[in-house]
Amino acid sequence: MTPGQLTAVLTVIADGNAETSFQVRPYAWTQPNESDQLTPTSELAVSPPLGTIPPGGTQVIRLVLRQAPTAREANYRILLDQIPPPAAPGTVRLALRLSIPVFAEPAARTAPQLQW
Repeated sequence: MTPGQLTAVLTVIADGNAETSFQVRPYAWTQPNESDQLTPTSELAVSPPLGTIPPGGTQVIRLVLRQAPTAREANYRILLDQIPPPAAPGTVRLALRLSIPVFAEPAARTAPQLQW
């Protein structure tokens, strides 16, 4: 998100021949000790958090920052999970999970804080 931008949209497309159910969850994203750490957050709202897309259909997911970042860039990830229908006996269903980064820039530019 550019400086001052508090909203964004993500369009999800169902290319299959069956309806697809999904869940979207927002997380604050940090990387202490060079490993990803996701913490549930209310700073970034997603709407709708659950839904079903018809075959060949689309769904717009809205991302809303409740407060603009002030001192530095805010880092988030949204997890978009496919919720598969129940599997028939003797079959295996795979669910897709996408981890999508969301970066929100502060309104005023700040000096970079580099560490190495």
